[in-house]
Amino acid sequence: MHDMSDYHTLSARQITTAIGQLNHNTAPKIMSHLALRAKQLPLPLGNGRSRAKALTLLRRVKKALKVGRISLELTGTGCHIDRGSHQADRYYYDRTLLAQGWQQYDTDEDAWYFGIWIHTEKLETFTYAEGDTSHVIAPNVEAFSAELARLYLYHPQAPAFISIDPQAGVVTRHFERKPEV
Repeated sequence: MHDMSDYHTLSARQITTAIGQLNHNTAPKIMSHLALRAKQLPLPLGNGRSRAKALTLLRRVKKALKVGRISLELTGTGCHIDRGSHQADRYYYDRTLLAQGWQQYDTDEDAWYFGIWIHTEKLETFTYAEGDTSHVIAPNVEAFSAELARLYLYHPQAPAFISIDPQAGVVTRHFERKPEV
């Protein structure tokens, strides 16, 4: 893939190819870079051509994003992933997602800065980690099952609660049923 931050060295064909290789998550980054380059003074190459080229390219990327020619990023399991960044804590997502029918998946990493939720009917998972979000949308049941298997592999399930019988010296870990399709 061509590095669009060096757009002034790319031909028109290379720019078109680079726009076609953008995804939903990289497009806003390149758009902010182009907007900065278009407003930068003194002009990057010392003339107005560089600024005009940055503005033209910015308009092309915005149009491609608006009409849907820039797709979402794909995971290794064939699911679409939409990444974001939000200034909220995991309890915000507990309130909103659980009210919409999502299930919380308990892991050992669960804290105010980390959480995983699964919606088996919509075939979607949502992960919040330190302000970054990953919303994975599966196109079919097979891809969703593969995504859940990957999720369960990297994030082992934690017990919902632990009961201790000090007289018998027994510690019992109680697990909730894993979401399955």
